[in-house]
Amino acid sequence: MEFVEIIGTFFDPAGQVVASDYIYTHADFVAPGETAGFDLTVVDGGSLGVSRYELEVQGEATSDRPAPGLVIQGDSSSIDDIGDLHVVGLVVNQSDAPAEFVKIVGIFYTADGTVVRSDFTYTDLDIVAPGESTSFDLIVLEGASAGIARYSLKVEGAQP
Repeated sequence: MEFVEIIGTFFDPAGQVVASDYIYTHADFVAPGETAGFDLTVVDGGSLGVSRYELEVQGEATSDRPAPGLVIQGDSSSIDDIGDLHVVGLVVNQSDAPAEFVKIVGIFYTADGTVVRSDFTYTDLDIVAPGESTSFDLIVLEGASAGIARYSLKVEGAQP
């Protein structure tokens, strides 16, 4: 699927709708059985009295595929002096074709497996040639205070 959209409807304790919004998943492509992160935030949800929410998912079937042969190597994480989490590593293009718009998507979990964040970044190079590698730094603001214990990464890109 592509253009996977998450639509949220937010309710107060009386069951009245107080807000609605939508966001697309951070991953451009979502394969069958794959998990895709998103970050749907309701500004001032507390002051609106949000007590529950409902989510709807929709997307478009596609025959397009992300560029093949992109692999993440040597990823690691650390917390900087101001409490931001940095996940760094390399993306290697192991295919015979160049890839562009190479994106790293991260989903971040607490120790008990609860998802607390999702975010993405692009590689340092705009186009990654066959056999070439490029670095990335996925920064999660205030990641230390989110209780992040582990993460999963996905890489995707397009063929020019």
